[in-house]
Amino acid sequence: MNRKVPLRIRKLMKELKAALVRIYGDKLKGVYLYGSYARGDYRAGSDVDVNDFAKGLQRLLEGMAAFQRVRE
Repeated sequence: MNRKVPLRIRKLMKELKAALVRIYGDKLKGVYLYGSYARGDYRAGSDVDVNDFAKGLQRLLEGMAAFQRVRE
């Protein structure tokens, strides 16, 4: 089965990208969805696999931790 990425996941990706842009500015090189949601074969309970690329790994990890705290 190949389905589109659900609106709630697209919104989450947009929020994540905006948060990372605020943190990294032009150092952010990309935010990518992969796994079952990207392939369209997700099921109820599937996790959301996201990878992002920025210059400076330590700041990236700090940014992801900050975003997680905001989302909780």
